[in-house]
Amino acid sequence: MIIKEYKKTKSQNSKKDIEAIEFAEYKHQSIYGISVILAKDLKQILKKQKKAGIFIKDPVTTIFVVLSLWENGITPALINPDLPLAEVLKSMKSMGVETVLSDYTIEGTQSGNVQIIDIKMMLLQSIMMQSFLEVSQPSITNGSVVLFTSGTTNEPKPVLLTAQNLISAYNAGNELLNYKKQESWLLSLPVYHIGGFSIFFRAYTAGQVLVIPPGLDSLSIVSAANQLKVKYISLVPTQLQRIFQAKPGFEYKPKAVLLGGAAASESLLSTSIACKLPVYKVYGATETAAFQCVLTPKMLKKKMASSGLPLSGVTIIIKDSKGKEVSTGESGEICIRSGSTAKGYINNPIATKDRFKKGLFHTGDTGYLDDDGYLFVTARMDDIINSGGEKIQPIEIYRVLKPLIAIGDCRVFGLPDADWGEAVSVILYGMPKPLKKELGQILETCKQQLPGFRMPKNFYFYKGDLSGLLGKAGKKELQELVQTGKVVSLFYKY
Repeated sequence: MIIKEYKKTKSQNSKKDIEAIEFAEYKHQSIYGISVILAKDLKQILKKQKKAGIFIKDPVTTIFVVLSLWENGITPALINPDLPLAEVLKSMKSMGVETVLSDYTIEGTQSGNVQIIDIKMMLLQSIMMQSFLEVSQPSITNGSVVLFTSGTTNEPKPVLLTAQNLISAYNAGNELLNYKKQESWLLSLPVYHIGGFSIFFRAYTAGQVLVIPPGLDSLSIVSAANQLKVKYISLVPTQLQRIFQAKPGFEYKPKAVLLGGAAASESLLSTSIACKLPVYKVYGATETAAFQCVLTPKMLKKKMASSGLPLSGVTIIIKDSKGKEVSTGESGEICIRSGSTAKGYINNPIATKDRFKKGLFHTGDTGYLDDDGYLFVTARMDDIINSGGEKIQPIEIYRVLKPLIAIGDCRVFGLPDADWGEAVSVILYGMPKPLKKELGQILETCKQQLPGFRMPKNFYFYKGDLSGLLGKAGKKELQELVQTGKVVSLFYKY
């Protein structure tokens, strides 16, 4: 693998600077040399520990530390570097992790049985010494990793993905996309989440180029991709939406743009088709080591609402509330069996028993398979709105609302209600606060397209963009925004 990382300069903040970014290069010999030397230093500190936390902001440093831990047979547990320290220490302690490696100084470097070690100096020494090390073999890629779920419906849970899981996911993706050594991946997602980690793992396993952009904003992503003509880019819908809004967008045609992590609107997908962007709509989870189903660009034109067909070696089964497999076309919980699926959560037997049953991972998503075997994801089971005895899927309302919103976006969810049980509620964001007239026009159109029980009962407004804050947030997180007063109520009489 070769890493091409943007060169950090003091003035690299303006649009002009980012559009003219330069890249520093780490070739395979350097990557391996740095990792091996760092591994020797870490071995003296970690001794016989089986796991170590990584609480690091810089993605390149994260990669070096992951490879160093793998050299020592130690499983890295990647932690979101923006989390509060107390939360980090709590989760590490619950997993039995004794040491957390960080790239910045943290006050109070130890809490209970968990110690935090600043590895900046060790890494610097490894970089200085790596030129003296002769590379005789590639660094290992058969290590396990602990990654945390996105916390869509509750607290993030640690998932142990084995080497077999990671390699299985890689092979399935390779069979689809046919990775070539001279090709490149853009690290367009955080490496501490499955999306970003998978990008690194694919590039590393295939011996490809991994491009590190200046940031994860649309300008940084597009500029880095355009300059180096990156072949593979993985994005969430919000990122792609902002890229389309940016001027200019992509100035070339990538080999593949993977799109997943959240529901993509039909307007976004239609724009992708119009721009002839090779979007591969993907569906998967942390527990499955990335995507398990894919809708290719050719399929996208025919079945836009679908999440596509299962990858090689992946089985999708739809089950009802009693655990019985349903017939084609019937809706139920989406369950997955594949070689890349984890066995469960670390130190969480209750959640493991609930979600991992007889070799099947129960996703918590509802959906169905059509006659051609295509998967259609309709909602999170926990996000279904139970209003007046009717079970309502948020996406049914979102598909009506989204085309009516010229700027910004919305989230649909159920809010506890004394009369209805749950009231259909909407948060508008990423736009100027709508006037009563504008909201009235939206409501009139909704009345024409939605039955009464699906009509929104509450509208709220958030000043700013919730995309980064919410990610894949579900009903619980949206309810908390209302309960904590972080959104403004838009009164109207239904």
